[in-house]
Order: sequence, then C-alpha cells, then structure tokens
Amino acid sequence: MALSSYLGNTIEYYDFILYGSAAGLIFGPLFFSDLSPALATMASFATFATGYIARPGTISYSVDLTLAHRFSSHSG
Repeated sequence: MALSSYLGNTIEYYDFILYGSAAGLIFGPLFFSDLSPALATMASFATFATGYIARPGTISYSVDLTLAHRFSSHSG
C-alpha cells in the first residue's frame, strides 16, 4: 500500500511539474496570443493555479477543517 501511494504521488507531482513547465513556456503564447507576453504567461499560470486548487481534497479539506473546528465540542 505504501508503494502504491508513493507511485501515485510521484506520478501526480510529475504531472504538475510537466504542466507547470508547459504553462510557463508554451501555453501562454499558444492560448493567450492576443495578450502581451507577460500577461499571457500570468494567465497561463492562473489557469494552472485554478487546476491545482480545484483538485480533489484541496477545497474540501479546508471546508471540513473549518466546519470541524466550528462545531466541535472542544471549541469555545
């Protein structure tokens, strides 16, 4: 089980490194050609950030922790 978790995380982070590199080098001029090069790169990285934040767990963990803290018997 530890090996499969390790391999899954390795593949996932490799994917994010690969996409991050492509976002900085390729996707700006390719998909945002009507913007200046700096804005195209920023728009490309904003798309990358949106995908990173929206991945399973990132938002739901934050909501779960907030609700758990608010409604737990140990708070205030």
